[in-house]
Amino acid sequence: MPHCDACEVVLVLAAGRGKRMGGPKALMTVHGRAWWLTQRERIARTGLRDLWVVSDEVHNVIHNDGHAPEMIITDATAPMFASIIVGLRALADDPPSAVYVLPVDVPMCSVMTSNALRQRSDCPSAPVYDGHAGHPVRLPWAFIETDILEQAHDEQWVTSARLDHLLEGRCVHVPVDDPAVLVNLNTPEVLEKWEAMNDSCD
Repeated sequence: MPHCDACEVVLVLAAGRGKRMGGPKALMTVHGRAWWLTQRERIARTGLRDLWVVSDEVHNVIHNDGHAPEMIITDATAPMFASIIVGLRALADDPPSAVYVLPVDVPMCSVMTSNALRQRSDCPSAPVYDGHAGHPVRLPWAFIETDILEQAHDEQWVTSARLDHLLEGRCVHVPVDDPAVLVNLNTPEVLEKWEAMNDSCD
């Protein structure tokens, strides 16, 4: 396992209700085990710390598990950007150098991909595979402070803003050889296809 880089954090967005999946995606079963466990293992391989923004339901199911991550609870009905703000505010007292924003239903990228994103330490960056941008998006803390948190006192802005809109024209796209960055396990059909194409959770 690579040395842990405590100065960077993966912010996992796992507060959604997962209507199309039939329940919270953090709790879905993939290859016979809870997805949140697999996602934590994928993150651990990169050596990065993880912080999860979760709903009450997700927290109540996994908080007593010995492998449970550090969690912040938020409203499951709130927009995704509001979940990002909750996570960033939780990190602000002891801020990391950068945050990787990762929806829970996107498998964490490879070590090579996280390292490639880290090379663009001065600006937001996102992986690109086969000409398509994916996740996670890496945000330097300086960008988070000036372009997100300074505006986040306006709750109306928080409820209407979108990260992709904030990053337009400002995010460097980094080509990677990692098809997982485009995967989005958001419906039973997509999950079934993912399982069929992958013999294991790796």
